[in-house]
Amino acid sequence: MSSVAARQIVQDNLSGLDVREVSSNILCEFLEVAFHLILYIREIYPPVLFERRRKYNVPVYMCVHPELCQYLRDVLTGLLPLMKEGKMEEMWLSVQNKEHKVVEKFVFELRGLDNEALSNDAHLLQLERDLRAILLKISVCDALLSPIPPGKSHPHPSHPHTHTHIHTDCTFSVQVQTTLRSAEAMEHQQAVKEFPWVTADPIDLTEATVVPLKTVSSSLLQMQLCVIESPLKSKEQ
Repeated sequence: MSSVAARQIVQDNLSGLDVREVSSNILCEFLEVAFHLILYIREIYPPVLFERRRKYNVPVYMCVHPELCQYLRDVLTGLLPLMKEGKMEEMWLSVQNKEHKVVEKFVFELRGLDNEALSNDAHLLQLERDLRAILLKISVCDALLSPIPPGKSHPHPSHPHTHTHIHTDCTFSVQVQTTLRSAEAMEHQQAVKEFPWVTADPIDLTEATVVPLKTVSSSLLQMQLCVIESPLKSKEQ
């Protein structure tokens, strides 16, 4: 069978699907992987809680702690309606110190997935390349970012006489930027009622540094990823 014929068969199978729902599920899955990888790379939790896997044909690290996994899954499930409607403008994963002050913020600026282009990419090869490029950049972001203030020193699980600094004093939160009308609509959805969102307090990052990580601009996906670093990081070293 020729590649043209194979592609046509896949396209015929996709024709009966809701492409917007497919694309929002893809984006949701990608963000879940990206969040896990950020928490690992920035050492918010001990590395023993993560296991190495492959996603989009690149190695990533996913947390195996059931409560954390469920929390991130609940966050993104609640946002699926916004993703499907293309109403989610930005998503932030913020790291806070023990005083609950933001020390750095990963900003995903989203333009969503082009549903028409997605329908034409039957094997999702271009989309996989786009998402892989972003994950690869997250994997090496330590080289571009200043260190997070170290937390407590803990014995390494494999080497009891070796200690490693894990940022146990830090926490993280997830915020999303959308329209007021979309935020009000979320309050009436059952999934969100079981996992309610609250209005975030404004964050003063006027003296912060913006570190661009990756921009993807293809026929399928428009996304920018950057990190906003607070001056608090340098003060707490």
